[in-house]
Amino acid sequence: MPYSPTTWIEGITKLGPTRMNAIEQGIAAAIPADIVDAKGDLILGTAADTVGRLAAGADNEVPIYSSGQATGMKKSKIADANVSDTAGILQSKLAFDAWAAWSPAWTATGTAPALGDGTLVGRFVVIGKTVFFTILLTSGASTTYGTGDYRFSLPVTALSTAQINGVAYSVNAGVARYGAQPLLLTTTTVEMINNVHPGTRVGQLVPFTFAVADQISVAGQYEAA
Repeated sequence: MPYSPTTWIEGITKLGPTRMNAIEQGIAAAIPADIVDAKGDLILGTAADTVGRLAAGADNEVPIYSSGQATGMKKSKIADANVSDTAGILQSKLAFDAWAAWSPAWTATGTAPALGDGTLVGRFVVIGKTVFFTILLTSGASTTYGTGDYRFSLPVTALSTAQINGVAYSVNAGVARYGAQPLLLTTTTVEMINNVHPGTRVGQLVPFTFAVADQISVAGQYEAA
């Protein structure tokens, strides 16, 4: 019912007419408790300045927006199998961000390498607080290799250097592939521990002298800051 203010006479109450009208308006605007009839009932907006009730549903029913309903919502049953403690969620039903490209920085502990006509491709995705990434370096005819151990920048700052799960390898083109283990040097940089010569890092001369068409690949996951 539209609010119609009472005409209060000054001095009738200590609050005065303005405050009394404000109290009346607040009471008139309140949603009456008797609009709900049972536990689980929902109060919904059904039109401008109008509310209604969506009656409580059965177990495992959820409200879903539906413009064709008087209340603007309807109830829908969720299968018991989808709400059990051991139920799984199909990956196809989840929305994940797509993998994205980024440009890793390639550095060394000595003279800096230069990519030249080589390629350096980085891709990553963040799911929750977990970062998944790949790096692939392929040297070209004009690539220069610098000196010392190699490092690559990360796509997202890591929480710490304590742990990274992943694999890496170096390819001596036409000769052999050599395994390595990624290691977070800093929260923004990854290096590769050489599996062939334990205690050494992948670099210009390890596990072989890098030249045209050789590759370094790194893939891993870690916790984002």
